[in-house]
Amino acid sequence: MLLVIELVWFQFYGMKLNLDLSKNPLDLRLGYSSQDVINYLTYRGEAGRDDYKFALSVIDVIFPILYGLILIIDVSKIAKKFFNSNPVVHLLFVSTPVGVVVFDLLENKNTLSMIAAFPNITEDMAAKGSIYTLAKWSLGGLTALIIGYGIIKTRAMKRARKKY
Repeated sequence: MLLVIELVWFQFYGMKLNLDLSKNPLDLRLGYSSQDVINYLTYRGEAGRDDYKFALSVIDVIFPILYGLILIIDVSKIAKKFFNSNPVVHLLFVSTPVGVVVFDLLENKNTLSMIAAFPNITEDMAAKGSIYTLAKWSLGGLTALIIGYGIIKTRAMKRARKKY
């Protein structure tokens, strides 16, 4: 659901998804080099880079905070329901969506710095952005697994109660 909302925002702000992955926004990729960034920002053009800056500095600051709060609440409920006796596990579970938000915001900040430095983007800048992006998507996947676990476990418990 959250990915659909983000994709709609990207469509609205002119960052349309493309089957040519090199033309997709940097934060929808799993990694990229400095040349990939230069190629993408060149492809976007000056007006596209301005749109991208706006999306990263406004929309993609508000959006991670909103989805982060929702995910933190969901994961916290799951952790409390199934691991209430272990506060360390609860903290570890809740730290996954917090990490998603933190890495999303770091990724945005890094991408904004690459736009400002364009066309002089270093391999270090791109590597740092790739790490942030990969960490965001990895923690996002882990968060989705936790929520999926909670949904499946809750349904299984409801079915077990109905039998007795």
